[in-house]
Amino acid sequence: MTTTPWQVLEAMTRSDATAPRLTFYDRSDEPTRGERIELSAKVLTNWVSKAANLLTEEFDVEADTRVGINLPAAHWRTAYWCLAAWSLGACVEFSDSDAGTFADEDGLDVLVTSVPSPDFGGDQVVVTLAMLARGAAVEVPAGALDEARELSTYADLFVPFDEPAGSAVAWVAGDEQVTFRDLVTPDGTGERRFLAGADPTQMLRCWVGGGSVVIVRGDADPVELDTLLAQEGVQRH
Repeated sequence: MTTTPWQVLEAMTRSDATAPRLTFYDRSDEPTRGERIELSAKVLTNWVSKAANLLTEEFDVEADTRVGINLPAAHWRTAYWCLAAWSLGACVEFSDSDAGTFADEDGLDVLVTSVPSPDFGGDQVVVTLAMLARGAAVEVPAGALDEARELSTYADLFVPFDEPAGSAVAWVAGDEQVTFRDLVTPDGTGERRFLAGADPTQMLRCWVGGGSVVIVRGDADPVELDTLLAQEGVQRH
């Protein structure tokens, strides 16, 4: 039985380490339009491990830490940053950067964002969304960490040192709150699914059920989307 997000990753890796678990298409109006990336359980866990090690080594993130994540909801980078924070028992306070920034950053301990805030008073990680980025495409505020330059230097191996309480809040997005217990409630029974308007909580619940997901950032042309989904062999949800 999987009871934490990290255990979901472990279960997926044991079940099939190399099968696609997350397939991402960018159909936004950004320079990244046209990108496609496919992550297996093994590769996704590698990204999560590096991000979790960065969060704990640089910023002492642990249970009850409030990590603000301001990234596009339907994005592969958002998935591994949320999973990294959850693997440390932290609460993710989420704002979709494609829809707007945080109304209020007060109270956050760490901010992970593609839209850096020079006025943010806590620790900050600047994320570049482009698949092959080797450095930030925007100015990195003083004291902030440039993920594109730094993340690869952290270890691939991560071992959780604490297990979050099931009743602890794992996700806050506007008025929505989700506990760790509800976060790992399965949705689906192993199928490959297209998740429209997906966020990492939806992705995780599909993985709990043994499935894999296809997500699309932006508004794809309906005919193109139908062709894409047929090629991926996925169901609409």
